[in-house]
Amino acid sequence: MNMNEFYEIYKEEHYPRIRESTAEQKDYVFKDKILPYFGEKKVRDISAKDIVHWQNELLKFRDEKTGDHYSKSYLKTIHNQLSAILNYACRYYDLKNNPAKTAGNIGNEQDIEMDFWTLSEYKRFSYVMMDKPEYYYAFETLYWAGLREGEMLALTKKDIDLSEKTINVNKTFQ
Repeated sequence: MNMNEFYEIYKEEHYPRIRESTAEQKDYVFKDKILPYFGEKKVRDISAKDIVHWQNELLKFRDEKTGDHYSKSYLKTIHNQLSAILNYACRYYDLKNNPAKTAGNIGNEQDIEMDFWTLSEYKRFSYVMMDKPEYYYAFETLYWAGLREGEMLALTKKDIDLSEKTINVNKTFQ
């Protein structure tokens, strides 16, 4: 079967086991980056050479408006999604080997750069927010507890223990 057909099987069998947000992210990468290149190709006929050519196309990409290329971490993410579906085919559908593994990965995780507010930057920001208590306390929780937005939005009264001064972070909002 071709990759388009196998992707539908993969979604049906694998997606119920992962978070909705993860499934959405996988779906975007497959539909935008993988299936346009490999969709009509039979899964068993995809070779390491095909993957190297596909990787080279990804490396050549430049945004029309900005001229930006894909970050190294995004390239790694894209490759990992192709490798994941091919691993699935090896594990459950007797594909002999994973050509994405043979071709090797592109990109890396070291490219990820995150900006964090310094304490003085946060204090300036929070001072402006003080007259909006619902936002002020939300940002206080995010900043001081180091929560992600989805983690904070999923909090309930049961998760906060004022006597112990703890917050139980055990879910995320999707």
